[in-house]
Amino acid sequence: MPKSSASEQVKSLERRGFLTRRRDPEDERQLSIVLTDAGVARVRQDSVLDLVRLAAALKKVSAGDRRALLTGLDRLAAAADG
Repeated sequence: MPKSSASEQVKSLERRGFLTRRRDPEDERQLSIVLTDAGVARVRQDSVLDLVRLAAALKKVSAGDRRALLTGLDRLAAAADG
C-alpha cells in the first residue's frame, strides 16, 4: 500500500475514533498508532484473534523480526488479493 494511502486510512480510523496517533517527545520522527477502546472493541467484534495473547507474543519479538513479520504479512495479503 502506498504511504499516502496508508496515511489516509489512519486518518479515517482516527476521525472515526478507532485509533490515536502519538509522536514520541524524544524523537519526533517516531509515530505510534494506538487503538482506542472503541478500536479494541471493533477488532474484538470483527476478529477471532485473542488480542491479549497476540500483544504478549509481539512483545517477545525483536524490532527487526517484527519488520520481517509485517513484510511477510503484507506479501501474504497481496497474494490473497492477486
